[in-house]
Amino acid sequence: MEQISKKCKEYSICSIIGHPFRQEERLLNRATVIFPTGESLKYDKIHPTELEKKIFSQGEETLVFEFKQRRFGIAICRDQNFYEIFKKYKEAGCSGVFILAAHFYSPKEARWKIDKNKAIPITRAVENGYFVFLANAVGPHLNMISLGHSLIVDGDGCVLCEADEAGEYLLSVEI
Repeated sequence: MEQISKKCKEYSICSIIGHPFRQEERLLNRATVIFPTGESLKYDKIHPTELEKKIFSQGEETLVFEFKQRRFGIAICRDQNFYEIFKKYKEAGCSGVFILAAHFYSPKEARWKIDKNKAIPITRAVENGYFVFLANAVGPHLNMISLGHSLIVDGDGCVLCEADEAGEYLLSVEI
């Protein structure tokens, strides 16, 4: 995190990093927002899956942060299924929400869940009239696979750019 923080300062950028975090006896699925100033904020996944509940504790609060005069929110993976999180971000005046995801499934399930995992961010963008930035993992892990399809959607539901299911890409759009 220290090296990433140095790069954020060097390039005057803001980064969002997903990682596990131990807090006393709790293990959290966390996203840390790192600003060019070296400051950081954290968001802990609010809606872990049943399997994740055996490992991770549940987060409690949404996170709104400001960068370059715009407000943004964060969700992690399954949080995308819960409209109330995205409504809070709309009420807070967010320009967009970042979703960090690692949609790992068996190969067959991964194939049929591509459309679902693309449709939900599009729906959240349209429901709330803001951008949704989905960053999804790509590749195999523990006999499962994540088929990517990271994307950026505008508030009208237009997919402005999308990665494929096999490569690692840098997606960008000017807002």
